[in-house]
Amino acid sequence: MRKNKLLTIFAGLVFAFLIIPLIIITVTAFGGGNAITFPIESFSMKWFLNVFSLKSFRKSFLTSLEIAFLATFIALLVGIPAAYALARSGMKGKGILKSVFLSPTIVPGIVIGFVLYQFLVLSLRIPVYAGLLAGHFMVTLPYVIRVVGSSLDQFDFSVEEAAWSLGCGKISAFFKVVLPNITSGISAAFMLAFINS
Repeated sequence: MRKNKLLTIFAGLVFAFLIIPLIIITVTAFGGGNAITFPIESFSMKWFLNVFSLKSFRKSFLTSLEIAFLATFIALLVGIPAAYALARSGMKGKGILKSVFLSPTIVPGIVIGFVLYQFLVLSLRIPVYAGLLAGHFMVTLPYVIRVVGSSLDQFDFSVEEAAWSLGCGKISAFFKVVLPNITSGISAAFMLAFINS
């Protein structure tokens, strides 16, 4: 009983340590004064309006959204078939291959960005936009493969095989039987990949 109480107190302290600074930052962002004060003197949206009034910020923000959408879309186009192939295959090294696909999530983003900039932009002379897209794709693909793969692990492939036996082609069965049953996994993969991008 005492151990559970200590664990609860420790968890509460960790939670407070992580959440209280975020609450303070969020509340301070709505302050109306010219200096950062807590508690705030008055409620205002002026800092948010000021940021969006800057043309350079708006352009950067829209470019960031564009790259995130494109990288996530490409990651879905590549990741769904890859997750399907991994789920359907009976090969021995499947676990190792999954680990290889997840390896970019271990490497810090700053390292990936620096290496890709050095290799793609400086060495291969690829435009910066394409290099950014490649980097974001590399970061988002593991999330798509992992989340869609988890959905496919729960899927009963005998339903797809039944569709084959009833005359449905393999590609048609994939689109008509498999995809509708894993839409929640695809949606979760999209959101997770987009947020990480």
